[in-house]
Amino acid sequence: MGVVFRDTVTKVGEFEERLSEWSRKIQMNRMRRRQVLTDKLAELLDNVRDEENMAEMIYMRIKLNFEIEKECYWEQRMRLNWLKFGDKNTTFFHSTATQRRRKNLIHKLQNDEGRDTEVLHEMEGIARSYFHNLFTAKEKGNYDYMLSGIDRCVFERDNLKLTVAYTSEEIREVVFEMGATKAAGEDSFPILY
Repeated sequence: MGVVFRDTVTKVGEFEERLSEWSRKIQMNRMRRRQVLTDKLAELLDNVRDEENMAEMIYMRIKLNFEIEKECYWEQRMRLNWLKFGDKNTTFFHSTATQRRRKNLIHKLQNDEGRDTEVLHEMEGIARSYFHNLFTAKEKGNYDYMLSGIDRCVFERDNLKLTVAYTSEEIREVVFEMGATKAAGEDSFPILY
């Protein structure tokens, strides 16, 4: 019995050592990825700012932000649990956060006919259809009676010109006239984004 117990303790110790080594490797890989992205971004900032360079800068910045967001996610999860449980056992909290993330995944959806599906592309279609129906404008009613007391500022002939649908050629012409990184839209992102 004593020998078996010692063997088990030894194996558990070796396992713990391997897990620690694995954790260090992951942490080093994450830090290395972030450093490579930071260095590449700094290099791009030093170069001449042409269209191609700006596009690559935006791409690097997005990747760097994604890495930072991942780190922040785990840090926030650990802090939240540390405050809640009064412990800083990061391995425990990492596994708890991972478990919660898994629990929050959508594993299946039900379509309009009531049939469940777990197939990813079918789930995407169901979600797309649901939100399309949710946010698509319904049939317009007649609101003339509400507007009858308001004086018109736009004449009917001007209104007809303003409400004509854009043609794909007009849209194409405007988009191709815009520089990829020159004109920011309403959301302050360049058109390339």
